[in-house]
Amino acid sequence: MRVLVTGAAGFVGQHLCRDLVASNIAVRGLVRAESKVPLLAGVELCCGDITDERTIRSAMDGTDAVVHLAARVHVMRDRAAEPLAEFRRVNALGTQRLAIAARDAGVRDIVFASSVKAVGDASISPWNSCTAPHPTDAYGISKLEAEQFLLAMQSRTDPKVTVLRFPLLYGPGMKGNMLRLFRIVSRGWPVPVGSVENARSMLFVGNAAAAIKHLIDGDRAPRSMHAAAGPFFVADGPALSTAALATDIATALGVTSRTVRINQRLVRLLGHIGDTVTDGRISPVLRRLLGSLEVDEKEFERAYSFLPPFTREQGLKITARWFLQE
Repeated sequence: MRVLVTGAAGFVGQHLCRDLVASNIAVRGLVRAESKVPLLAGVELCCGDITDERTIRSAMDGTDAVVHLAARVHVMRDRAAEPLAEFRRVNALGTQRLAIAARDAGVRDIVFASSVKAVGDASISPWNSCTAPHPTDAYGISKLEAEQFLLAMQSRTDPKVTVLRFPLLYGPGMKGNMLRLFRIVSRGWPVPVGSVENARSMLFVGNAAAAIKHLIDGDRAPRSMHAAAGPFFVADGPALSTAALATDIATALGVTSRTVRINQRLVRLLGHIGDTVTDGRISPVLRRLLGSLEVDEKEFERAYSFLPPFTREQGLKITARWFLQE
């Protein structure tokens, strides 16, 4: 078997390539020409833009399965003149061209890594495959459009498509809000989330890689054929509050948890004040800390008989070891 992994130099891509190589699966990694991240030994390198047809058709040669991880990701300060158009060019158009090239090359499997942002950024109850999507930003819109193209193609012809929606990811090599939270907790700073009673789903990168590998390695026939393509949410397990997460991170790091109970309205007010000097970058972070975003991961686990290999406690301990070494 040969698997093409787009975005092989990315956060999930590096972990997935390592797991595939360890299972003696031939891996070809498609990365941008300007990528400075070296690929794992044993991964065949292919450079180019995900929207370039010659590049993707060449990368597809001799490929049995495609894992599509490459994407233009959400950023706080987008410098593109037309962000939505740029997100659509990479995430929607790039996915369409990749899927058509895969079909023409006779690829049997496509696994698409989507995001909870394709549905929205806050939940009242756990989201599942039947939840109506209402993306709130350009990134989410472009990921939803990519999903819709793949699922429409799936209904008409081969290859087999599975769409996985990932929530907040963490693990060795992580960036963004989870890395910031690890830093705050490790330094013993008070975390003003003691009064927060939200529910947020998360996903350890090792479980994300394992879910993808489960789909392309061996017998992947789902129990429920009508739901084979998804979209499915993947998560570690039951959602937890930000306060509980901060406490669990402290335990993994071996430090004392210092969550402080502060009125949430006051926290949001301070966030709005902070927005005035940070170009509006504080409030979006606070919404993620204070709001709920819960998904139903059991649909995927039942459909594909998948059992995440890592518990959240194990994932946080592995992440903490990496964080302390770094």
